[in-house]
Amino acid sequence: MRMDETVWVLETNLDDVTGERLGAALERFLSNGALDASYTPCLMKKNRPGWLLRLLVPEPLVEQLERLVFVETTAIGLRKYPVERTVMRRQMVTVPTRAGLASVKICRWGDVVRFYPEHESISELSKRSGVAYPLLYSEATIEAQRLEGIAP
Repeated sequence: MRMDETVWVLETNLDDVTGERLGAALERFLSNGALDASYTPCLMKKNRPGWLLRLLVPEPLVEQLERLVFVETTAIGLRKYPVERTVMRRQMVTVPTRAGLASVKICRWGDVVRFYPEHESISELSKRSGVAYPLLYSEATIEAQRLEGIAP
């Protein structure tokens, strides 16, 4: 099953902002509804190194996120345009591991199925139990596959 939708790309180039401010801004964009947010190194006018900020935003949040870009960065202008995207259908499940219950995202597109243990869940279990992160990640993946009837 395909999930197609239209979302908006907001982007701007930045060459006069600190790394700390960039990191804080990215967190704000994501916590305020951006579907994705990233910086890509780029070369700007007068051969200055800079960053291309790109946000993927649902249409109802475009104006809100535009404002946030102006508040949180040194941007003085933005480009925006609609894009079509296809996404996998997602489902969250909870599975047992030797260290406790872990959250796993199951993604589907047609006959393609992927399993992604949630980082925060695995990290917390690892810290609490002392069991290595990679072992818990593998266990959670295998348990989610079993839950879906795809035994490894």
